[in-house]
Amino acid sequence: MNQPLPLSNLAVLFEPFPDAVLIFDESYKVMSLNTAAKLLFHQTKSASSLSELVPDRLCAELSLFSRKINLKLDNCEVDGRALSLVLTQILVSPSVWIAFIRDVTSINQREEEVEAMNERLLDLDRQRSEFLGIAAHDLRSPLHKIILSAELLAGGGLDEERQKKFMNIILRSSETMLQLLNDLLNMTKIQSGRLVLNPTRVRLAQYLHTIVEENRDVAQRQRIALTLEVENPEIEGVFDPVRIEQVLQNLLSNAFKFSEADTTITVRAKIHGDKTILEVQDEGVGIPLQAQEKIFQAFADTSTKPLHGEQSTGLGLAICKKIVELHRGTISVTSELGRGSVFTVVLPTQ
Repeated sequence: MNQPLPLSNLAVLFEPFPDAVLIFDESYKVMSLNTAAKLLFHQTKSASSLSELVPDRLCAELSLFSRKINLKLDNCEVDGRALSLVLTQILVSPSVWIAFIRDVTSINQREEEVEAMNERLLDLDRQRSEFLGIAAHDLRSPLHKIILSAELLAGGGLDEERQKKFMNIILRSSETMLQLLNDLLNMTKIQSGRLVLNPTRVRLAQYLHTIVEENRDVAQRQRIALTLEVENPEIEGVFDPVRIEQVLQNLLSNAFKFSEADTTITVRAKIHGDKTILEVQDEGVGIPLQAQEKIFQAFADTSTKPLHGEQSTGLGLAICKKIVELHRGTISVTSELGRGSVFTVVLPTQ
């Protein structure tokens, strides 16, 4: 006749198990536990009852004295840790129960990481499709202008003035297409994580003076005063000079697009605590309040149109935001219709 396996032998049998194993009776007395259980519940001294050993939620389930197979218990707190546990509980004699407890916290975390990655990939794929659709639409207009102008030029019979007009259309449309393609490539590089920063210490006065002077001809053509204000000629910032120049050139380009003649565009730099603050201020048409909330989104429609017939790719400010965030900084705008805008870039000095 088969005899029940003694509890002492059960304890020996379950000792090498990777899962925590508890043997207890209906009076909640812990009769045995293996090393895995001691490690899981940080047991350094003997525990006589379930309530002394396991977290409240698990204790409540065990105390129901019912058969359970792979019951999932999330957020079981053990020494300040929120664990995900899987419980199997079986009756081995009229009053003795065995509980097998598996810690699946790390598995859950990996599943959550995989799920988050999948969502990220789906979002990137959606953005890619959206970018391609909008890019194709935005490329169509300048390409159509190029083809039409080229056909008129090829047909002959145009005087010198009209030839020059259509050549200028081809030039401007080509520049628009090139800018859109460059912006798309930059955005793709940023989103794929392939944009690598090369931060260095930069003397702000000299650095900004060079950028301002590169825009001097544009300012003079549009009869706009372009000024530079640096609170101290010795102050320095730490950033990738190539990428931050890309940001500032974009902000200046926008300022010129939306500013009328006889106004002023100002570039400022100062240090505040552990932050480098760069500003581009204009006296242009301003940005509607509702548009300010989405102005840094790709292809955002702000309803404000350039004053001089320039084309916009809709990606410039979105790229600026990504570059600044890669520097662990922020970019923001304050604007008032008819009064102008101030774009502020805040970067850590270290």
